[in-house]
Amino acid sequence: MPVGRIAARFLGAALATLAGVAVAQPADLDARLDVIERVNETRPWPVSQAMLDELEPELDGATLAQRTRADLIRSRNLALDERWQEALELLDEILKRPIGIDIRLKALERAANIHQVLENHSRAFALLSNAIELLPEATRAEDKAGTLGFAARLHASAGQVAMAMDYAARARELARESGSPRLDCWTLHVLAGVQLEAGRKALALETARELLETCQAAEAPVLRAVGSAVMGNALLENGEVGSAIGWLERAVDQTRAAGYAVGVDDARVDLGRALVRAGRGEEGAEVLTSVLEHAGVGDADLYVVHTTLADVREEQGRHADALEHLEAAEVVQQRLFDQRLARQIAYHQVEFESEVRDQELELLRQQNRVFALEREAEQRRQRTRWIGAAMIALVAILLGVLLLRMQHERRRYRRLAKRDGLTGLYNHSRFHIVAAEALARARERGKVSALIAADVDLFKQVNDRYGHQAGDAVLAALGTMLAELFPPPDVVGRVGGEEFAIFLPGSNRLQARQRVEQIRRRLQPVSFGGESIAITLSFGIAEARGRTRLEALRSRADDALYRAKRAGRNQTVDADEMWNDGA
Repeated sequence: MPVGRIAARFLGAALATLAGVAVAQPADLDARLDVIERVNETRPWPVSQAMLDELEPELDGATLAQRTRADLIRSRNLALDERWQEALELLDEILKRPIGIDIRLKALERAANIHQVLENHSRAFALLSNAIELLPEATRAEDKAGTLGFAARLHASAGQVAMAMDYAARARELARESGSPRLDCWTLHVLAGVQLEAGRKALALETARELLETCQAAEAPVLRAVGSAVMGNALLENGEVGSAIGWLERAVDQTRAAGYAVGVDDARVDLGRALVRAGRGEEGAEVLTSVLEHAGVGDADLYVVHTTLADVREEQGRHADALEHLEAAEVVQQRLFDQRLARQIAYHQVEFESEVRDQELELLRQQNRVFALEREAEQRRQRTRWIGAAMIALVAILLGVLLLRMQHERRRYRRLAKRDGLTGLYNHSRFHIVAAEALARARERGKVSALIAADVDLFKQVNDRYGHQAGDAVLAALGTMLAELFPPPDVVGRVGGEEFAIFLPGSNRLQARQRVEQIRRRLQPVSFGGESIAITLSFGIAEARGRTRLEALRSRADDALYRAKRAGRNQTVDADEMWNDGA
């Protein structure tokens, strides 16, 4: 599930339990505020607001810190009631007060969240930047995790997926430290969404399984419902359609029972997609059509609904309906593009002040103007198309076909120059170019990197026993598996006959070893010509240090690989451990 759909309205997903239960309140003002803050996080906002209104007469004699705590609760309730401007005015007033770091952090994060909902992207990034600067001085793990989780979602929505992954991982660590099941559940939710946005489907599925177990302990039915929805979507993205349908049906029921209307629509969109993918097109179409009947459905959901319905109607032969959905999807897609572009511009405005970044920002603006001009030109062409004669139209079609063929051939030749024809991975020369560039970027940012060298054990015996076509099938299957397990920014290439190389920017040697174990778990016998060909691989791992060049890193990884071969194959050798052993 893309981050834009998972977290677009997560501000309202803190609602939980029923509102009609009385809450015992202590006499001390600070203790009463403690109770109201807990209620504000676990029950519908009108409950905490009623308690706050009852407390109002006693706040006349409150300290500045006590008044600020009450105002923070009130600002959240205003936001949940979609009284955005009133919430922002109250938060601006709070930020002008001489308040502590933790309170300021929470107020900044909340104000940034509201500005993002209102699509005031520049202001959202500016406030978030201020909040992140306060993180080293903050003391409460809960507040720091909340800020980092919001940063992950905001940067993912602006296309900064690598930064989003880093923020989500840091939020996850802080949530564990806090000991709060609710915060633990929420940060896992954010992490799974960012992993799906980054294309790491297998990792997202593992996170979703952990999320389900964690959310069961959280006192928030909405979070448990969202957990079911994330699990269903992760299964769907990994091709486990049957299991996905069950989880998504459960998510629909849970979100409806919790009164979380937005969550119901999100879960039904994914359920409709799953039903269509399972071959139950008409059932899926009914679910998706019902979503269109609800007001306030987000653009990301609308785009998925219209494109999926277009496919269903086309398969049913209802071409007019399919065209109508495609046209609607095109309109929504343009809005989504404009929103993403606006977020990217806002990100660059806040994050970079140098002349080079200003030029990049201007380039984005020019690109936006170019798209606007292209749309205007297309509209003019549509208005004047009837003037063209049949011969001109025929010539245009022929030229278009020739142009498409030329573009197709150009793309094919470019791909052949960069990709290995058998596995689809980078070839030897292209791998070294791309990996060297990635190593340089990681080094500039002070990040470690790791290289994995892998070789198929006894590959010659496979060719001799089963034939070279069987050997090619083994290599092709390995290429497909490695491409799935190591999406960008990882770099994967076939660098020899049966030898592969995997460069992991931002990963250390221990993380590289964990990724090797993922390969081992996924490794299955290859079927060819009625035979089941069992294969194993040997691995060498090397970690980049200081100004290490790629050639030296590759040499160390190869030495470790040869050690694994000599040690009996089907093993992993770490170059650092080999060095320590005196090799």
